[in-house]
Amino acid sequence: MIQKVVVPAIAIVMSAVNAGETCTVNGIEWNYYVTDGKAEIACMYGIESETLEIPSLLDGYPVVGIESLAFEGCRMSSVMIPESVKTIGNGAFDGCTKLKSVMIPDGVKTIGYMAFCGCTSLEGVSIGKGLASISDSMFEGCTSLAEMTVPENVKAIGELAFAGCESLVSVKNA
Repeated sequence: MIQKVVVPAIAIVMSAVNAGETCTVNGIEWNYYVTDGKAEIACMYGIESETLEIPSLLDGYPVVGIESLAFEGCRMSSVMIPESVKTIGNGAFDGCTKLKSVMIPDGVKTIGYMAFCGCTSLEGVSIGKGLASISDSMFEGCTSLAEMTVPENVKAIGELAFAGCESLVSVKNA
C-alpha cells in the first residue's frame, strides 16, 4: 500500500524536472521554462568545469531567474551569474559543498531562503546593490564563510541567515 503512494510521487517529481525547454550552451545542457518571453533555469547537465558561467540568453530568451533547487548539490567551485538574473529561488545552490565563491550581480533583486545553505567550502560572496534583504537561512551551514560585506541597500537580514557559519568573524555594511 505504501509503495503505491511513493511511486506516483516520484514519477510526478521526475516529470516536472524534465518539463520545459532544453538547449545546449558551451557543452552544458540547460533545462528552463519560458514565461512572458523570459527564461528561468530549472537545472543543467554536463558541467565538467570548476567554474559555472550561467548564460544570459537561452535560445534567445533572456535568463531572468534561477528556479528553486536548480543547482542543488552541484560540484562547481565558482559560479558567475549574469546581470539579467533578477531572482534566485529557494535552495538554488543548496548543498554545493565545493562552491567557494559567488558573485551576485546588481540585477538580482530577490534570493530565496536557504539559497546557499550547506555550501561548506563557500569563502567569499559578493552581493550586488540590487538586493534589499538577506533571506532566512540564506548562508546557513556555510562553515568556511569568514567575512561578509553587505551593501548598504540591504535593510533586513532574515532569521538564521548565518547560522552554523563557524568561521564567520564579521558582517560589515558597505
